[in-house]
Amino acid sequence: MMITARNNIRHLIATTIATATIAIASLAFQANSIASSEAEGLSAEERTRLERQLDIAREERDALVLETQGQIVELTETLENQRAMLARQRDELEAAKSLQADAEAQITGLTEALEAERAALAALREELDAAKTDLAEAEAEPKAVAEAEAVAEAEAEAEAEAEAEADAEERKQLERQLSIAREERDALVLQTETQIAELTEALEAERSALTALRDELASTKPALAKAEAEAEAEADQPVSNLGLSQEDADEIGGQLTETGILVEFEPDELSFDSASAVLPTTNLPTLDRVAQWLEDRPEINVRIEGHTDSLGSPEINQPLSQQRAEAVRQALIDRDIAAERVVAQGAGSTQPIADNATPEGQRRNRRVEIYLMTAQQDKASAPNEVSD
Repeated sequence: MMITARNNIRHLIATTIATATIAIASLAFQANSIASSEAEGLSAEERTRLERQLDIAREERDALVLETQGQIVELTETLENQRAMLARQRDELEAAKSLQADAEAQITGLTEALEAERAALAALREELDAAKTDLAEAEAEPKAVAEAEAVAEAEAEAEAEAEAEADAEERKQLERQLSIAREERDALVLQTETQIAELTEALEAERSALTALRDELASTKPALAKAEAEAEAEADQPVSNLGLSQEDADEIGGQLTETGILVEFEPDELSFDSASAVLPTTNLPTLDRVAQWLEDRPEINVRIEGHTDSLGSPEINQPLSQQRAEAVRQALIDRDIAAERVVAQGAGSTQPIADNATPEGQRRNRRVEIYLMTAQQDKASAPNEVSD
């Protein structure tokens, strides 16, 4: 509208100049006519008529100039009003943008707080899973709890990932631009308040779940300490009369010890990555040889010991060593060895066979050892057995 008003003023000025030019030219012509009439000896009546026409032309010119000036004043006022209106609309639009930025900052802050709570919750869940594995009481949490946690996590993620979208379109008039900006601002404020309320509820739910998991973890620690004490007491018991000979050890390719025949994996055959209990997908000939040997000796049982390096804390290394022992135990079961003949035990980082100060020593300490013993001695030692 400002451009249109400006163009109107320019057109009016150009028209006024053209009209004034024509009027001046007409006056000059009439003046020349009068002067010519005097030179040519026109009658007094003819000169009077030409002078009257000249006066009329001057009056028309003055009236046209006055009218043009009035129109210029009106258009100038209209232009100033449009400028003032545009300034007010721009101020309102800037206020709406500032409100939107504040709302997005609140959403960002709440999202970061929620992510921090999720990270803490994930860490506690890992500790709880490890404790449950050590106690061999269950392989998973109850189905109802798992489903509730999955639903809560899905809802929290969906709410946290929801983004405010606004489509801006070109407006033909400044009044429509202001109306759309106000509508978008109101909608964004309402949506932001709703998201803040939903995120606050989700955060409180996550905190409640975190508190419950902490309580459950605290209740499992005494049982875990008891199980570890029993395992240490079992390890301290002397072993005798195993009923195994050096010939048996040589046949299986192991070493005869006080606790049975020790069978070790070659470093290039079984080596765990740091913080991992996953068996390699390649062949394990040592495990195949042990399984074949056990098939012909049903009176022999197996104790599998898992070990770690010293990089992690005892709270991490103990369950990790148990998981490594469990992985090898399951591999023996998969090779048709009865589950009741095989037990798994984690020793953490307490029994290194190499220097943990070097990467090579750490790699060697991340290992699993297989002990073969008679069923009678196995019952006497009573290690922590893990069933299918």
